[in-house]
Amino acid sequence: MHNIAYEYVQKLDKLISNIHQTNQSLLLSNVQCDELHDQFLFNSTIREVFLIKTEVPFVCSSKRGVLNKDLSQYYPSGIVRSGEHLRTLNADHTTRTLIIRDGQLGNPHHGISTVINEQFLENSLGYTQDTRLKSLILSYDGATLPERTRLDKKDGQYIAGSRKYPYMLGLTPAKAFISNQTILYLYSAALLSLIVSSAYLFLHHWLVKRLSLLDELKKALKRRELFLVYQPIVVSQSNQISGFEALLRWYKPKAGFISPEHFIDLAEKSGLIVDITEYVLYRAWQDWSNKKVVQPLHLSINIPPSYLEDPSTITQLKRYADRFKTINIQLVVEITERQLLKSSGQAVLNELRQANIHIAIDDFGIGSTALSILQNIEFDYLKIDKCFIDSIEVEDGHTPVLNSIVDLGHRLSVQLVAEGVESQTQADYLHELKVGYQQGFWHAKPMDILAASKLVAQNG
Repeated sequence: MHNIAYEYVQKLDKLISNIHQTNQSLLLSNVQCDELHDQFLFNSTIREVFLIKTEVPFVCSSKRGVLNKDLSQYYPSGIVRSGEHLRTLNADHTTRTLIIRDGQLGNPHHGISTVINEQFLENSLGYTQDTRLKSLILSYDGATLPERTRLDKKDGQYIAGSRKYPYMLGLTPAKAFISNQTILYLYSAALLSLIVSSAYLFLHHWLVKRLSLLDELKKALKRRELFLVYQPIVVSQSNQISGFEALLRWYKPKAGFISPEHFIDLAEKSGLIVDITEYVLYRAWQDWSNKKVVQPLHLSINIPPSYLEDPSTITQLKRYADRFKTINIQLVVEITERQLLKSSGQAVLNELRQANIHIAIDDFGIGSTALSILQNIEFDYLKIDKCFIDSIEVEDGHTPVLNSIVDLGHRLSVQLVAEGVESQTQADYLHELKVGYQQGFWHAKPMDILAASKLVAQNG
């Protein structure tokens, strides 16, 4: 365990050192609030960065802009001292974070605080995916991350400290790792050792490949290489354009297009999905902000569950909705059925609709939403999954499930959108069922912003 502990101490030392260097660079360049916001809005390596001036007082957040905050409780002397410590936010043990702070050389009343959370530490250090470890605990001045844990050799932990920073790590080896180490030294169990080693190599290869793709995705996001295409949504009765669904795409020069099924799933599991969602909103605004939109349009954007769990990102979503409204575009938030299973998710819908944001339930019929939930919430669109649209031609018009979904939408007084329409037969059948809107290759494939704006002009 000594080598493993040394490996993680080296990783964490480097992480903390890099953030201190970044803090000092920002202070040396006299970064302003707007610059801080632009530079770190899409940065997936941190939770938040604060610019602090105690003599004003003044606090600027990279995520939320200028804040009205009392600094006296944090800096009673007005001095911003460099260092690191663990802090719990709003008395919620699930929000414990590592804060890395630096004061400005020559002016200790100015400083930068960088806040990183447990999710980022997990992603950066990689210990949750390390099959050798059962757990890893970070300790600073008696406080621990995760909270409500402790360093104790009696629990089988190997405790190691940094020579550079005042923290301790407690590493508990996984039972499988202990067993594997024992097997390696038992010559009589050579065959079993071979099997275990092969399994480890396979898992290691899989992890390396997955982590490599995650690193590439982070770089692509930072370089703003990801782009949007827009699939038209048409009115069933007239085939006129009513709006678009924004779809994220990623093209790697050496590998070609990477399927969203691969990198979106990876982003969700790694915690990068919130940064990607903010990037999608930003790119969508950049695409449409200078386009002439005469007739009102709807722009649908898929929003993951984690994005709606943070008040600051909800506030950001409202701001974008207000911006789009100024250019005659109505923002539509597409959510999945699983987001409705939590009462908190249902409460957010009411907050968004009060902010004049429309809500669409995406891929309806393939999840696990109870009908009682649909009865107790308000939303604007019900999107019918492609698998039910495909049944129109397969079942020769006998589509009881599709018909039931359509009838449910009518009874709930919401608009219906059919996804994946691929033939005239399907389009006509949906029109007869009074499904108001359709999207799919039969009408148009996803297109870039130039083609989308041209199509809008032609339909205007």
